[in-house]
Amino acid sequence: MEKWQENRNYRKIRDENGTVIANIITVDGRDVAVTEDVFAAYAQMDRRERYLSEDLPTGKVLSLEQMAEDGVLPDYVGAETAPSAEDCVLARESEREREELTSLLLAALISLEDRGMVCTSPRCFMTASPPENTPGESA
Repeated sequence: MEKWQENRNYRKIRDENGTVIANIITVDGRDVAVTEDVFAAYAQMDRRERYLSEDLPTGKVLSLEQMAEDGVLPDYVGAETAPSAEDCVLARESEREREELTSLLLAALISLEDRGMVCTSPRCFMTASPPENTPGESA
C-alpha cells in the first residue's frame, strides 16, 4: 500500500494479473463491496474534499463589506445591522431639504393666492383644463 493510500477508507482489490476484482469502501470499520460507479463517485468526492481543504487558507478573515458586495445577507451570518454613518447623514440631509422645499412651496402658494392667481373653487380641481376666465377677468 502506498503512503498516500494509508489514510483512505477505500481501496481496490486486484488479483495477481492486476485485474480489479473488488472495490471496497470501509464504513464504520466494516469493509463493504461496491460497484465501480459507486467507488468512482466516492473517490471523486474524497479527492474534491481534500482539494478544497488544502486550497483554503488558514486564518481567513471575513469581511462584512465584502459579504455585502457579494450579496450575502447580514442576518445570514448573525450580524446585527445598523445604518451606516453615511446613510444617517444622507437621510438627515434629505429630510432637511424636504422641509426647506415644503416651506418654499407654502410661501409660493401664499404669494400666488395674495395675487389672486390661485383658484380655490372646487371647479378648478374637477377639470384637467385650466378654468375659463369670466367676463371682466383678464388672463
